[in-house]
Amino acid sequence: MKIGNAADSGKTGKADGGFCSGFFSALANRERVRILQELSLNHMSVNNLSEKIGMERTLVSHNLAMLAKAELVSHTKVGKSRIYKTNEHVVPYVFFLLERVVCSRCSIRKICQKLREKEIIPPLARQHNIRPPCEACR
Repeated sequence: MKIGNAADSGKTGKADGGFCSGFFSALANRERVRILQELSLNHMSVNNLSEKIGMERTLVSHNLAMLAKAELVSHTKVGKSRIYKTNEHVVPYVFFLLERVVCSRCSIRKICQKLREKEIIPPLARQHNIRPPCEACR
């Protein structure tokens, strides 16, 4: 019996770039970035997140599923609820990387400041404390 790889079966995986395209697709949506920002500060259920950002629960659940597929969030069950949290090994790095290229009014800068206040600062972000403004702010 021959065992094929992801390319043979028509499925995409980490090895062939499918994971990367899913990862960047997850970040290319304003609602999903907002969800990541909120979950970076507090772990929340779908209901709490829905109330916090003013989005329908079904849409929040759909976006959380896409973020989970990209390994940006995970959840734990507490009773009947799922409590979501960000992948702390990835999401703060993404935000601190983006902070270096976004304008001074961007919500990414605000979330990075809150992460610093919580002392969630990736090592590379500590080393590169100088942030050049984006082209729009120059």
